[in-house]
Amino acid sequence: MGERSRQTDSRLARTVAATGLVCLLAPPSASTARASSLDERRQNFGALVAPATLPEGAASAYAYGGAQELAIGYRQGVSTVELEARAKFNYFLLSFAFEVLLKHAIAGNESWSVAPFLGVGFVHDTGSQYLRSDNFEYTGVRLLAGAVATRRVSSTVSVIAELDVPLDLSFSPAQVARWSSLVGGGAEIYLGSDFTALLMGQLGADYLKEPLGVPHWSLGYQVRAGFGYRFF
Repeated sequence: MGERSRQTDSRLARTVAATGLVCLLAPPSASTARASSLDERRQNFGALVAPATLPEGAASAYAYGGAQELAIGYRQGVSTVELEARAKFNYFLLSFAFEVLLKHAIAGNESWSVAPFLGVGFVHDTGSQYLRSDNFEYTGVRLLAGAVATRRVSSTVSVIAELDVPLDLSFSPAQVARWSSLVGGGAEIYLGSDFTALLMGQLGADYLKEPLGVPHWSLGYQVRAGFGYRFF
């Protein structure tokens, strides 16, 4: 009986050891993998402005409205930079613009990042004066510069600071320019299922040099509220 008992105990021990080894080496279950993927997405959420640059291979699409613009855009992470393309409609001026930006993060970690950007675009202003009496018609090139800083403050909220410095140089008529400098911030909120919402505002200065060469200074401002979807 003693020998038989020892043999039984030995077989039981080998079975337990083999089972433990199998569990250790076995790949994670589908539910575990899904939970890990969800956690990664929650930690790296953002579609409209956050994060300051998208990682390589990630992409997002967004739309926003407010004062003074409506816009749709697309962001794509490419190597160490991000490429962004967007179309804008300024319903205060009845102007249209198409812009392309390049962003590159110069500092940051998993929770925060800072990225300056440069861009170029095409703009056409219809010259409507129903809201701005100093507005006039022009067609030209738009040069863009600025920087974005984002910080994730919780699992569902990132705060944002942004500086925008667009410059319109008209080639029809000549010697006309419009320049703005806007700074402000807001927040982007994770809604679930890879959707986020944005609310932010900016203030600054707006400079306009009309065809006769007369300069005009005014208060510049921008309020944005929108939604975006992240393609991981």
